[in-house]
Amino acid sequence: MKKLISVFLILFVSCNPQINMEQEKETLLQTDIDFSNRSVEVGNHQAFLEFASPDVVLLKPNSYPIVGKQAMKQLYAELSDSNYRLAWKPSFARVSESGDLGYTFGIYLLEITEARLPNVIKLRA
Repeated sequence: MKKLISVFLILFVSCNPQINMEQEKETLLQTDIDFSNRSVEVGNHQAFLEFASPDVVLLKPNSYPIVGKQAMKQLYAELSDSNYRLAWKPSFARVSESGDLGYTFGIYLLEITEARLPNVIKLRA
């Protein structure tokens, strides 16, 4: 029985395909660029909803984690992103050897498109 298990493990490991790290990095960079472009086109909230995994976890300061796409959608329904435009350009990507984790970093531009004015109370004389 032990020999059978050993042979199975060796076959399993030897059948694992090699990952092309450069290709994975380029794919990650391009996905991040597409995400930014979509953010400019349809707004930050919609882009996040389109690109987020179904099991997304959003961490916000002084708040419990927002878990899942539906919870994220509910949060965004209560918030407006119409007074700003967020765009970014990744300049570096790194991918784990297994190909199941990666990250990018770069620069971003936050453009205020509409000034928020405080509510003004008009008094009648």
